[in-house]
Amino acid sequence: DDIKRVADFLQANPTFKGTIEGGTDAVGSEEYNVDLSMRRANSVKKFIVDNFGIDAARLGTVGFGKSEPVATNLTEEGRQENRRAVRVYCSSGEDVPPPMKAQKCIVLKVDFAFDSAEVDPIYNDNIKEIADYMKEHPDYVSGIEGYADATGTDKLNMELSSRRAESVKKYLVDKFGIPANRLWTRGIGKRRPINSNDTTEGRAANRYAVQVICEP
Repeated sequence: DDIKRVADFLQANPTFKGTIEGGTDAVGSEEYNVDLSMRRANSVKKFIVDNFGIDAARLGTVGFGKSEPVATNLTEEGRQENRRAVRVYCSSGEDVPPPMKAQKCIVLKVDFAFDSAEVDPIYNDNIKEIADYMKEHPDYVSGIEGYADATGTDKLNMELSSRRAESVKKYLVDKFGIPANRLWTRGIGKRRPINSNDTTEGRAANRYAVQVICEP
């Protein structure tokens, strides 16, 4: 019935196209999960085409693997949420807003010691600048992402990277009074390294959290 609602909408709006996004939990390798998420998205596309007669050319698919979780992967309930088949977006192409103008972004990178999620006090002044900016713009929210090097298991690094992001959030909340509900966090684990994990220096560069604020 849920898929039929998408099909009915597409039938009623023949100029619209749909994008089907697939996802997975964090169990398994990156390559396996990307393939699995793509197969999930393609399965939903096939179901729409075969059962409701929607032209396949009107449906695009993309597999995000485990890179876009909607819940924590540290519990069975969270992993079940992340094994969602799809999110479906429909657009006429005419309702797409014009490209946004260049935005001012503030990026704060906080490095961490090996196996640590403790914020070094040397970053106090940099974090204060972020806090002051958020106080000047009370309608802004900010995202904080944590990262890890490739040492250890996927599960360990995902948990460690989440704690790193949470540590930066806690620093902003406890020391500078930024409301917690204006700060969202997520752990990326050892994905998206910014340096080689084959050297000590490279691994050190990959142990960090980054906070980004962009003007709306």
